[in-house]
Amino acid sequence: MEFKANIWYEIYNDANNRDDFYVGRHITQDDEYAVFQCVNSNGFNDGLFFCKTDSIYRVEFNTDYCQAVEKLITYRKTEFKNLKFNTKNLLSEVLTFAKDTKAIVSIELENTGSIELLGFIENFSDCQLTTLEISTSGIANGNGIVRLNDIKNITIDSYKNLKCSILFNLNNNC
Repeated sequence: MEFKANIWYEIYNDANNRDDFYVGRHITQDDEYAVFQCVNSNGFNDGLFFCKTDSIYRVEFNTDYCQAVEKLITYRKTEFKNLKFNTKNLLSEVLTFAKDTKAIVSIELENTGSIELLGFIENFSDCQLTTLEISTSGIANGNGIVRLNDIKNITIDSYKNLKCSILFNLNNNC
């Protein structure tokens, strides 16, 4: 799929759930992956959505929904980071960004249809990723290890998961 800059897209990657989609603006892509700067339904910054391009089964743009979200972005004066990734090894760059910024990530694996890991990236190699898992109440809950080629998508600092990150920081700073 070819995406244009500065256009808000509805991105669908779960053919079984039409109500599950992201609204995002394309940042970059390579042969296998794409990265989008996302916004939630209230017009607030919703982090990044990183996915395998072959998992996207449909996109829409210029919809009433996208236009309404754009108006909310303007109304709320929502700011977005000016992120740039080069596309030599997009997966590695995105994982490095998430690790270095201590961003909370949720990771969906191929053929699962659900979030399998929620936490922080501790490290990764050419073939696997290790995370510090946290519960939805922000409590450390062990580690998770997955093969990189099993990753379908990653959300980074999504609005929904920021609560878990804040609770984690509060639990560990007391």
